[in-house]
Amino acid sequence: MRTITLICIFSFASAVPAIFGQVAPTVKGTSDSTMEWGTIKDGKFVSTRLGLTLPIPAHFSVLSSVESEMLADSGSDLMKEGIVSEKQFDAAIARTIRLLAITEKPVGSPENSALEVVTVKQQKGITANMALAANVALLKGSPYVLKRSLTPLKLGTHTFSGAELEGTFGEVKVTQRMYVIMHKGYSIVFASVYLNDKQRTEMEKILSAVLLK
Repeated sequence: MRTITLICIFSFASAVPAIFGQVAPTVKGTSDSTMEWGTIKDGKFVSTRLGLTLPIPAHFSVLSSVESEMLADSGSDLMKEGIVSEKQFDAAIARTIRLLAITEKPVGSPENSALEVVTVKQQKGITANMALAANVALLKGSPYVLKRSLTPLKLGTHTFSGAELEGTFGEVKVTQRMYVIMHKGYSIVFASVYLNDKQRTEMEKILSAVLLK
């Protein structure tokens, strides 16, 4: 049975009113620079376990684990409304490891964009295309609608499986792009949410500089 990687930004992005400046959430706890399975050092997220290095633009804000979990948890409740399989949705969340969440501006700022990186251990034989298809299928009934496939998509030295979706949350219409790659038996998913082409270009610039070893 295929392991479904839930792209946490699906729930993360459903908290769009907070991310895009309609509501500034109150977060308890302190910000930290160490995320699950990786650390942030010298402007880069580094996961030794996955062999992943991702540069973080200096003007981007890194969400603490407290902020990331708060947005994902609150958003997942909204995403489950109308979704075809709530049981599968919950199971996918349980399997997903959140690595990093960054926003172009501080949470609560208008006209914001966001990038989240998550991973899941996959069974032998699972491809990036299969992991991507499972995620898209899981979203049937959610606010997101698949607009087009981006597979294959060459960014930097890597080729990703990708998809573009659109969703409306409250008064905000956003575009989300998923970029999936397999590495060391894990599906690594880079999910970006943005409002315009300039933000999309910046997200792809970040992904073009991703290193895997």
